[in-house]
Amino acid sequence: MKTITERQRQLINAVVAEGLSILPAGVFEKDLMVTEALARVAVADTHGFGIIFCGGTCLSKAHGLIQRMSEDLDFKVLVPPGMSRSARSRQLSQFKHHLVAHFSEMGFGVPSETLDARDENNYFSMMLNFQSAFPRVVSLRPEIQVEFTARPLAMQAQELQIRSMLDVAANLPGQPFAMNCVGIEETLAEKTLALLRRTAELLAGRNRDVFDARLVRHLYDIHEIVRLQPLKISAFPPKLFASLVAADAEQFGSQHPEFKENPKAQMQRALMSIRSDPVFREYYGRFLNDLVYGEGVEFDDAVAALDKVAKALLDEV
Repeated sequence: MKTITERQRQLINAVVAEGLSILPAGVFEKDLMVTEALARVAVADTHGFGIIFCGGTCLSKAHGLIQRMSEDLDFKVLVPPGMSRSARSRQLSQFKHHLVAHFSEMGFGVPSETLDARDENNYFSMMLNFQSAFPRVVSLRPEIQVEFTARPLAMQAQELQIRSMLDVAANLPGQPFAMNCVGIEETLAEKTLALLRRTAELLAGRNRDVFDARLVRHLYDIHEIVRLQPLKISAFPPKLFASLVAADAEQFGSQHPEFKENPKAQMQRALMSIRSDPVFREYYGRFLNDLVYGEGVEFDDAVAALDKVAKALLDEV
């Protein structure tokens, strides 16, 4: 099964022993596995689809905007225009299996029971297993979650360079590679929507699985975008947030009918809960201690940033 090389293991030990980072060895190890998986996607045959890197790992590894470990890989899949519904579903399924074969060739374990496909393959995901050489970090999954969603871009993508955290910490050139990435404005809107919709889903008792405490990562990410790129809120084109909300309402409407009926009210309720429920403060403190290697952000400051963004975006809904 896929694992790090002996040279990488020694370099991780050296970085930790020399105090070049406060992060545990297991974080660097998982980031190496994440980076290798991402590099494989960058050169994979996309079967005619456009593949755009997005999410928190993109903010960290491509934009260099947040200083935390991000362990999942999220991609938008751009479907060529004019494709019939059946052809779209069939070709997305073929692409899914093509990726599974690619990751398996790398040595990753891709258990069939972790493959998930919904909405006629417009969403699919998988888990990549690897063999760890270091003690597990409790706040991290032992595997890599990779998700693909067929949804158009709201704004133009950017081609950015990507390196591993280990190369950055050790000040090594490494082997950077390029990926097409979602822009910061679009990421800000999507993270705000994801945090509020999924919290609303929990409050309504509509979540399919156990609530993911790691969702508070969006709080930190939103704060850092607002702090470092304050103009990104006003730069997001009018009504595009409303279009993102409408797409989510349609996609998750059968699971969460309250959101489909009145998404604005559901998100406002979620915002109030995040502010006041101490469990979110607890989740956030755990996340901050385990996964943030830059300057910490207090919970109240992160919520204030969320309030600022939500006020601007919810007015559109």
